[in-house]
Amino acid sequence: MWDYTFIVWFVTDSCFSHSVPSMIGQVLFILYSIKKCFDLRYLKTSKIFLFYLLFCFFCWFNIHSGHALSVSTAEFMLNVVLRNFLTLFFLFQYLSRLNTIKVKKLLLVSFVIASIVLLIENYHITGSIIIRGGKSGINGNEQAVNNAIILGWILFEWNYRKEKNYILIGILLFFIILAGTRKAILSIVLIGTIGFILENPNKILGNSIKISFGVVFIFFVLFYVPFIYDIIGHRFESLFSIFDDTNTTELDSSAETRQHFIDIGLTYILHNPWNGYGIDCFREIPGSFNTYSHNNYVELLFGVGIPGMISFYLMYLYTLLISIKKYFIDRSKSLILGISILVTCLFADYAMVSYFYREMFLRMLLCYFFVAEIFSKNDKGLEYDS
Repeated sequence: MWDYTFIVWFVTDSCFSHSVPSMIGQVLFILYSIKKCFDLRYLKTSKIFLFYLLFCFFCWFNIHSGHALSVSTAEFMLNVVLRNFLTLFFLFQYLSRLNTIKVKKLLLVSFVIASIVLLIENYHITGSIIIRGGKSGINGNEQAVNNAIILGWILFEWNYRKEKNYILIGILLFFIILAGTRKAILSIVLIGTIGFILENPNKILGNSIKISFGVVFIFFVLFYVPFIYDIIGHRFESLFSIFDDTNTTELDSSAETRQHFIDIGLTYILHNPWNGYGIDCFREIPGSFNTYSHNNYVELLFGVGIPGMISFYLMYLYTLLISIKKYFIDRSKSLILGISILVTCLFADYAMVSYFYREMFLRMLLCYFFVAEIFSKNDKGLEYDS
């Protein structure tokens, strides 16, 4: 039953974020989690909780110290991040009891269902299954990155699995391409590249050749398969034009808008780097078009300053420090996969705002449990160790 409430929470939160259905899904998951924790009479703890509460404190302090551009906007988002702590806490309790096979199957089921619901929702509104650029207002970025991470996990284990599920890979790629987001494609490349290098650091030349062939193949498909080029290939072409002063290709609206937001955000940040202007208050400044900055680092620096941004990323830095310490002792597959996903998540945050999405907790905890090898310990029936 706990599994079903998780799936309901994830699908509703992914497809109808911060709406009544997502709130119902969240409440169902939390209530059943409370029941299970009460039945088991044990709660698991982690420093990650303290880091996130520290971030919440900076959001609160910014408002009450008079730095928020709009108190009502900042207070609304403060309520969101505080409620999100409950999801983080009980998601931790739930995932910490799963083994590797169980969590992989669970994520695959949840991600595929969420992707199908997004496509149906988009088709119902626009008459098209292509989410990117539609008039539905649906943002498939978060789910595309989720699909890229699970696909990266599958490809990472490719040489260790006797059974090769090509159909599953095709399904995930299909959803990623329809979302039309560069972040997802680059995430797959990053997970594979980092995993190859970390797993065999003494074979850098051989791995570099393999990675190069893989990257060339991916970009050949992106640029020379018409259907794929029309959805996402041209967006990479636009991205690369940034680095070529002689290229007359115009930036696509997404890259141009993001760069505009980063520029105006940095202008404000340089004038007030330590205090910020209130969480979610980027939307209050001229030129923001009443939306967020499309860059998690700029969004947090603008909202809660340098201390607040650091407090948020302490969850990742803590996991990264554990991974560095362990890497030089035992280069387990679980550890390497965790590092690969963690670095990919940090990269993806450059091109999207993730701090208020509850799906972010799932990716972050996935990194932590891989690095801390909690899933591996559960495989062997060993006790959880925080």
